[in-house]
Amino acid sequence: MLVRRRKDRLAPQRYAGGYVLTELLRCACGSPMVGTSNRSYRYYRCKARCGRPSVRANDLDAGVMDLIRRTLVTPKAVRDMVHLLNEDIQMRAERRAPDLDEAKARIRKLQQEDANLRRALRSAGPRASERINVEIEAVAAEFEAAQARIAELDQAKRPLRITTKLVQQTIDDMNGILDHAPLATRAAWVRDLFERIDVDSRDEKAVAIWRAATDEGVNRSDSVYEWLRR
Repeated sequence: MLVRRRKDRLAPQRYAGGYVLTELLRCACGSPMVGTSNRSYRYYRCKARCGRPSVRANDLDAGVMDLIRRTLVTPKAVRDMVHLLNEDIQMRAERRAPDLDEAKARIRKLQQEDANLRRALRSAGPRASERINVEIEAVAAEFEAAQARIAELDQAKRPLRITTKLVQQTIDDMNGILDHAPLATRAAWVRDLFERIDVDSRDEKAVAIWRAATDEGVNRSDSVYEWLRR
């Protein structure tokens, strides 16, 4: 018991204002939940003070982070995410194809114009030569712009090759965010993932509603049960 209490006991200054879930939590009464603390612990409580007990913030935070790990930070989840990313990259590439073909056609046309002007320059008189040189410079400027456009289109992301190294690196990066990122970064990530988290501290229940919808168009929900076991 002493070891467990020491593990849960937190230095107040370390978590001053540090509440990852405050913008997501909804009490069973319908009111938002806010962070509060005493000298030793952080809590989430009902903003309306409906009478339901406060929830140990350390426990609920850990439960939500554990849910993220079990759902997203796994080899299968990472592979699924990369597949979705590659599908998006492929779709964007297909949309860019006409623009790329148009830019390449423009390059060929400008190259032909440049060749014609230089051929004409060889037999032109002084006055005509001056005008042709101006036109050659104009073509060169258009050619440079067309090349820049092609480079811009070619710089688009290419599909990622799914390897064991890529999967593990992604998992390490995601764990790094969960474990070591600044509070603002973790809070923003959690807000991007969840629509809300419904908490009934009286019945010791918490359900996270994901932003991503299921195939049936319904927002997926998962129990945040880790804090219930503590």
